[in-house]
Amino acid sequence: MSALALGRAPSWPRVRAQGGSCPTVRTIQVDGVTARYLCLGSGAPVLLVASPLVPAWSYERVMRALASTFTVIVLELPGAGASERLEHAWTPARYGAWIVEMVRRLPLARPVLIGHGDAASAVACAARLAPGDIAALVLAVRSVDGTRSGVGSALAGHAPLRRVPRMLANALRHRRTFLEHLRADPGELVRAVRDLSVPTLLACGDGPGSSSLASASRLRTSLPSARLLVGAASRDWLTTAPDAFAEGVRRFLAGARDPSRRLHPGDGGGT
Repeated sequence: MSALALGRAPSWPRVRAQGGSCPTVRTIQVDGVTARYLCLGSGAPVLLVASPLVPAWSYERVMRALASTFTVIVLELPGAGASERLEHAWTPARYGAWIVEMVRRLPLARPVLIGHGDAASAVACAARLAPGDIAALVLAVRSVDGTRSGVGSALAGHAPLRRVPRMLANALRHRRTFLEHLRADPGELVRAVRDLSVPTLLACGDGPGSSSLASASRLRTSLPSARLLVGAASRDWLTTAPDAFAEGVRRFLAGARDPSRRLHPGDGGGT
């Protein structure tokens, strides 16, 4: 069987085109497990791994913001979205190994990996497994304080409310794995980032009620060389403020001489 199969997913919600071309929907089979991903843009590859709590279409705005510079792929992990169902959620290490094999199969020529929320541990594991295959890592973090998620917290984390139906549809399609991701230990990301050798950006929101800045600061104790990108928005600000997030990612990838400086979206410097 070919590693790459093209075609629309027939039974999952589609998205309205919002200017420009509509993302292409594709599927890939790795190690006998099929997953769906969206693709848009041209340029150096960026692989954004969606939180397993929501489908890939939830990232359309940030996908378009990044696609002006990059070829952007948004992946639904196995056990989420329109990807293949799993009996149980995998460990971050197993998801990481699957991601590495996907990168090699396409091939993606040393992509930038972006992991959002519950997918951050998986992409960190991928970068540890195959640092030579990964150009850089962006971790859009939430909480790593040891507090497990609940349904209410997950709903709050995927504001605005128009995204809630997609998350609930995902929960119905992948009941067991969805619940297992909600119960996952947030502290596993702290363990996953230790000894990473690829350039890493910790992206977090610093808006009212967000704890992701404190979480990112804690992560830097395990990865002191990481850059810090702070957005004045919610903990999921890559979806609520996509243009600012995309600008920060571009500036990070362009390089900075002082890794201790914060990157502030919307201005020319940092503190």
